Amino acid sequence: MAYPIVNIDRMHGTDNMADLRSVKFGSFSGSVFTPAALPNGSIVVLGAAIDHEMYYATAPASGAKFEDLYLVASPEFLPNPLEQALENFTNPSGAAARAYKLQNGDCFSITTDGVDGGAAATVGNAIYAQTGNTQMKVGSGALQIGTVSRKEAKGGKTWLVIDVKYVAA
Repeated sequence: MAYPIVNIDRMHGTDNMADLRSVKFGSFSGSVFTPAALPNGSIVVLGAAIDHEMYYATAPASGAKFEDLYLVASPEFLPNPLEQALENFTNPSGAAARAYKLQNGDCFSITTDGVDGGAAATVGNAIYAQTGNTQMKVGSGALQIGTVSRKEAKGGKTWLVIDVKYVAA
């Protein structure tokens, strides 16, 4: 299975460690946490701290705010030398992932398969976080996180360059 690839072009978390978190993704049923795998390029919301450096992360829920959103972009580690293509990487269930707090002025790029409707996206399209889903979406929604500033072809893949800017609904 191929997974999206994300490039943290200009994210605050690359220079400001306060905007970077280690997370374990999953869902809660009552107080029971069930971990799940998570591809890079996902949008999550932090939950309670597991310890001083690790947090629970879940899909955005109804009522989530822009300041609650984080972009998952872990360093790609592929232990099998026969599978060293970046599209073979995902964050395994129960493993720590790296998450960048979204800030106005950030810029990142993601392959079109990481965005719902990404293949049809054009420059100027709005990008939204989805309620109950970690995948970003082109078009409309309750929580805009930015716009497509460029669409590029690199390395045999099509990329969306997303400029992060909160726009109140």
